[in-house]
Amino acid sequence: MAQAAYCSECGTNVFVTADGRCPQGHGPECLSNYTDTTDQPVSTAPETGLPQAPPPGSSMPPVASEYAQPPQKKSKLGLIIGLIFLVFVLCGCGVAALAFFIPGWIDSAEEAVQEQPLVQETTEVVEEGVKPDAERMVEYFYPGFTLLDFALADTQGDVGSYHVIAQSIDSPDFYITFFADRIVQDETEGNNTETSYFDDAALVIWDHPQTITSGLAQFAGPDAMVPEEMRLQIMESFGEMHADLNVTEYGMNSNVKITFRGIHDDDLEAWYDDFTTFESVWDNDIAAGEWNETSLTTSDAE
Repeated sequence: MAQAAYCSECGTNVFVTADGRCPQGHGPECLSNYTDTTDQPVSTAPETGLPQAPPPGSSMPPVASEYAQPPQKKSKLGLIIGLIFLVFVLCGCGVAALAFFIPGWIDSAEEAVQEQPLVQETTEVVEEGVKPDAERMVEYFYPGFTLLDFALADTQGDVGSYHVIAQSIDSPDFYITFFADRIVQDETEGNNTETSYFDDAALVIWDHPQTITSGLAQFAGPDAMVPEEMRLQIMESFGEMHADLNVTEYGMNSNVKITFRGIHDDDLEAWYDDFTTFESVWDNDIAAGEWNETSLTTSDAE
């Protein structure tokens, strides 16, 4: 059975050579996270042009390479297809490297390219098990929304940090996106119900303090301050104009001005909850009795 490990110099998983080194010649001090495997290791940081996943032990969550469900938004689907294509290309390059450095492993490496990677298969099974309580979590924090898509961004012991995309039920072109931590726990232990949801069916706690700090609770939470009629009119108008934008923050500047901030579909894979790429300002036309967008400012991902 072959042994794989993460190489900090290569920034990817590699087979460990017989003398305990990376195939590229990097020493044992560069290797970590050893595992026994019969499959070709898959890069944890494909060259997508997006921010790369940090090495193990880093505090920044890694970029999730794909989401648990095929998203319904066209621009996101194209991004996923491109990532899948890159994975297959990288797998092919990995076989060529093995043929040069470790001729004795050529056959097993070629078989790994033809088969679904073991890591991906395991991840899909785990994520499918998370989906039901992720759906209940979205309904708890945002009753008018439904889970569209989610991806594991980071894990620390029994805590998994998930990037979630939720879709408005009444205005299907309006989307919000946020992070929430899923903690395996069999009791609430002083759970703050405003920012945490205890799922007694799955025995997990979903911790989501961002719902308060981002203002999303004020806009779409169970005790939202925004009147339902106003919220529906704004979401319908926003969705018609910006179906490719995902709201991460809401702020009410006054009783006649509000602001949305968030990210474009193209930035979903890169988003670490530390940047926005658009700001949309809305004014209340009191005479007409409706809210209208007065400005939209966009920028590139940081």
